[in-house]
Amino acid sequence: MRINILKDLIEFKEPIPSLKKKLSSYPWDSVEILIVSRSDVTRIVERYLNGKLQESEVAGWADAIEVRDDLGYEIGHEEILKKFFIETANPDLFGSLNTDKAKTWIDLLK
Repeated sequence: MRINILKDLIEFKEPIPSLKKKLSSYPWDSVEILIVSRSDVTRIVERYLNGKLQESEVAGWADAIEVRDDLGYEIGHEEILKKFFIETANPDLFGSLNTDKAKTWIDLLK
């Protein structure tokens, strides 16, 4: 079911290519079904800082979320979340995620 796959994507419960493949059977355009919160993003960044995710995995995760119409952002914090996803999904433009950036993002998302 779409909502369960989206939850798995937000929580990064399995590899992004697998989740993207599962979501590909659903229409591209959609209304918001789920909301991504600051705490969702913080959990992923903390996994990166704890060595459980690589920079490229976080970039892939951010890219997968950034392009989805069926995911919205926490009310009142849309701009900082959009900024996180745009910058993290585009390391060629904004630089790769590193420890210092990750810690800064956590501070900004509080």
